[in-house]
Amino acid sequence: MNQPEYYKTHSMDLASAIQLEADVKLETLEWEVTDSGKTRALFVFKFTPVVREIIELFWNKELSVDALSYYEAIKFMKARVYDDPHFKRTERT
Repeated sequence: MNQPEYYKTHSMDLASAIQLEADVKLETLEWEVTDSGKTRALFVFKFTPVVREIIELFWNKELSVDALSYYEAIKFMKARVYDDPHFKRTERT
């Protein structure tokens, strides 16, 4: 079975963990429009064996990271999303 070239996730928490622990950069942000018309970010990384391991550890609740570094990684991801020209704020009703 061939390994995909890129890994994509909507999870900002997982994307932050990958960025922090796998030492890979965020390749790009892609944008999807949901059925309800909201736009959401898709974080795209090069898919490597290390990225695969981080994903498994994350979802199995076995990944251990420095709390302050993880917090800073999440802040970085949020900044990437909110500073992207494709990001559209929706009005709350």
